[in-house]
Amino acid sequence: SKIQTTEMLDAKNLGRRNLIINGAMQIWQRGTTSSALTHNSNVYHSVDRWSAVTDQNDGSGTLTTTFSQSTDVPSTETFPYSLKAVVTNTSFTPSGTDNTALFSHSIETYNANPLGWGTAGAKQATLSYWIKSSVAGTGTLQIRLHDSNNVSGASDGNFYTKFTINQANTWEKKTHLIPANTTDGWRRNVSATAMQLYWFFASEQGTVSTQDAWFRLNNYGQRHSDMTLDFQTTGGTAYLTGCQLEVGEQATDFEHRSYGEELSLCQRYYYRAADGTSKTLGLGVNYQTSYMSGAVYFPVTMRATPTLDAASGTNYYEFIRNGAADFFNELLLGNRTTVNIGEIYNNTQISGTVGHGGFIRTDNAAVYVDFDAEL
Repeated sequence: SKIQTTEMLDAKNLGRRNLIINGAMQIWQRGTTSSALTHNSNVYHSVDRWSAVTDQNDGSGTLTTTFSQSTDVPSTETFPYSLKAVVTNTSFTPSGTDNTALFSHSIETYNANPLGWGTAGAKQATLSYWIKSSVAGTGTLQIRLHDSNNVSGASDGNFYTKFTINQANTWEKKTHLIPANTTDGWRRNVSATAMQLYWFFASEQGTVSTQDAWFRLNNYGQRHSDMTLDFQTTGGTAYLTGCQLEVGEQATDFEHRSYGEELSLCQRYYYRAADGTSKTLGLGVNYQTSYMSGAVYFPVTMRATPTLDAASGTNYYEFIRNGAADFFNELLLGNRTTVNIGEIYNNTQISGTVGHGGFIRTDNAAVYVDFDAEL
């Protein structure tokens, strides 16, 4: 009686359903707290794969937003963390096109392909998540097909709807049915941003012309007609976790991936090779007397050739070779860097013997060495 045939199985949602990476907020390579952020159109801050739009370039005064890891999660769920955003308004008066999307997520074209948007086989999708806010009210949810103009030659495809915080300081699960889009899609064989999801908690822009249906527009941050949240004037605290975007018209239970798998998915876009003191980056060699070159092997193939973001300061690094060490201040990225290997070098603070090899190591608690291939 326990035997099932293949015909009896509903195989639509057996695994790998969630198109959002790090939806349970497990991975925090950049650290668990951001510094106070002011105006920035799209900034990655703390938790991996999640960014924010704090676009205040028209108003006057100062508005700051701080993001951090929180263990405040829905009591009925098993999420490890939530992403916490705290908005502080000390003197800011918004105007013009100012807007604030505390939570934003970008999905790569390759990963979005199961939706089939932009083709005759386009499928419906369901977005679900848990959200909490210190202020009740209605915000604006926008899905922008960021690469669709490269396919259709027209403006980007957009879908605007609303999310409502019914009760302040209470975790609530939200579900949105996203209609299939047969017109606007993305390039399926090029790595680019297929779509961006924005949760707007404030906007000074006008009401969007089309709601709860796809239309074309090259813009972000317009208002849903029911929007009442305004964190730019009132401030507030918001939390997000358990985010899932999946093919189909019904929200299924959140797909928990292992920590190791989630970390590998995140490292395609961002890899912290080292932080703190006495961390070995890799092997190096004196290419010339004053030129040391080395390599950092990435744990997974990165999305694109990354850029390097590495802390610099007096004697932040050392090259240990031939019974001695050269201390130097900064790392640079070589032009032979690929999606698999980062070439690092210093050619101003090294004094060694050509051909000698050694270890490249950090030598200060403030050091971080990051390779960035974010969308």
